[in-house]
Amino acid sequence: MADVNIGDSVRIDGNGRGTVQELVPMGFATFYRVLIEGSDIEVDLPGDRLEPIPQTMTQSSSLPQKQTTPNQTQRFVPVQQTEIGSFIEQQSNKNTLLKTWNDMKVLKAFFETPEINESRSIQNIPPPELSPLLSQFFMSVRKVDGSEYEPNSLRSMMSSFDRQLRRFNYGHAIITSPLFAQVREVLKSKQKQLKRDGKGNLDNRSDAISDEEIDVLWRKGQFGTQNPDAILQTLWFFNTVHFGLRGSAEHRDMCWGDVTLQNHTDGHEYLEFTERQTKTRTGENTRDVRKVKPKLWANTENPERCPVHVYKCYADMRPTTYCKGSDPFYIATTTKSSPGSHETWFKRQPVGINKLKSMMQRAIKGAGIQTDKHLSNHSARKYLVQKLNDNNIPANHIMQISGHRNISSINNYSHINTNQHKEISKILHGNPTAPETGCNTTSLTQQSMACNQSTSSVVRVQGGFQSIFSGAVTGGNIQVHVYQGPPLKKRARVIESDSDSQ
Repeated sequence: MADVNIGDSVRIDGNGRGTVQELVPMGFATFYRVLIEGSDIEVDLPGDRLEPIPQTMTQSSSLPQKQTTPNQTQRFVPVQQTEIGSFIEQQSNKNTLLKTWNDMKVLKAFFETPEINESRSIQNIPPPELSPLLSQFFMSVRKVDGSEYEPNSLRSMMSSFDRQLRRFNYGHAIITSPLFAQVREVLKSKQKQLKRDGKGNLDNRSDAISDEEIDVLWRKGQFGTQNPDAILQTLWFFNTVHFGLRGSAEHRDMCWGDVTLQNHTDGHEYLEFTERQTKTRTGENTRDVRKVKPKLWANTENPERCPVHVYKCYADMRPTTYCKGSDPFYIATTTKSSPGSHETWFKRQPVGINKLKSMMQRAIKGAGIQTDKHLSNHSARKYLVQKLNDNNIPANHIMQISGHRNISSINNYSHINTNQHKEISKILHGNPTAPETGCNTTSLTQQSMACNQSTSSVVRVQGGFQSIFSGAVTGGNIQVHVYQGPPLKKRARVIESDSDSQ
């Protein structure tokens, strides 16, 4: 692979063209952010997919060009056929692309072992030959340190291989084709073995941050308006919790115009969010949009922790020439940790992706919080769902804030809390309790209740008793007649059905 530098014109996969904008470290690898030629689209690609183009090849051709009118130039952007694949890939999930690329490196290392000695790419191997190779791969693959992978990791690898084959129109899916039935059976057996050996029992998911930990972040100055980093971290947290933003990609894609300051008719201020592309709403379905725009209301009870106040401070400290609706929402901070009020707090450039990815960890470390919990950026989003769930907010209402499309997804974020655990234990202990008086679901205050053969009493209705009526009962006196005479005779009734069944 030839050296690729910032500013180089490169050929992508031997077809499309672009210009290298910057280096993007991702884990142990380095990607290159490439601006696709003839568009404003950027894509992060590994170096082995890029080939520098000599300067002489990038110069304009001296051949006469067909003249176009100004209207034609404005209506159509020049696009080469070779750029189509790169454009489609750009709109794919970047994390998924990176995972596929890393898994393909593992498979390539397996192919290059002396025992296998396979030089062909996976998409060039026919199914009868590829199936036994993949079966052997899943049985033998280990981590670099020699330890076993987690069961889910192996399943994820198979999905990566399947995506790679689809990309090259292989024609057979590993996860469904009968030609790869052996591969799927080997994977199942391997996962069973790993589970029996104790793998797959560790929960690496992020924990929800607690109210106590959030309070520490405020008191320690990690949240607030004391310095540029505190403002960014606070806005990031508010945007995650109140607007339901995920990870770092959705934050990075935010523009200044996506959040607007509004004033309600009652005089209360709030921030309103207009959603862009998200993980669940990619734009493929134009009807799949949020029915309700998320709103973040001012905290009038605690002005020091008011999101509107923090937003206004951020707006005042941003460069006035970098506040267009299309400018990035999160921008880089000055090199000074605590600049004065008259100094520049933010710069005319987007905040780095690595800084966005570590917002929560930076705040936790800065506050000196010591915990065994796994706190990450996702902890703020889990806090959103857990907090609303603990306060008995209906799942369909939580979805409108979190941005989930399925109610079942809420269960992956919320868990029973400590108080609920305690109540469950009390129930299961089976300790004797004093007999309860009255009705559990309905409070009936009798003014008189003397049940004879047929008598009437006056009762006051409160609570769930109203559910037996067709309409809402909000109070008042209701006459309840209790009959305790001889059993009433039952009369047979014939019900005619409109159904076609016999």
